[in-house]
Amino acid sequence: MKDKIFGDIETLMLFLGIIGVTVLIASAFNFFLNRYLKRTITKLDADPTSYQFLKHFIVGLVYLVGIGWAFLVLPMFQTVAHTLLTGAGIVALVAVLVLPSRC
Repeated sequence: MKDKIFGDIETLMLFLGIIGVTVLIASAFNFFLNRYLKRTITKLDADPTSYQFLKHFIVGLVYLVGIGWAFLVLPMFQTVAHTLLTGAGIVALVAVLVLPSRC
């Protein structure tokens, strides 16, 4: 018997719901970080490059965790999900070590 990616409608709805919530959260982070960065850059008269990097990094990390969590719902992709979430953790650890020297 052929394996299905989505075992039932509940799994599909949960997967799509997690993806939708991820997009909403990432969009909210992007919106609020844009506002914050515009104020900070004009107030401090600073170079926006490091701040833009931080903004893109945070939004990318939100997407990576959200997509990894969505794949974790699917039984067929649990290994991929664990890999994505582990990668997100490693990337966050590297960023904590690198970003203080850039800002």
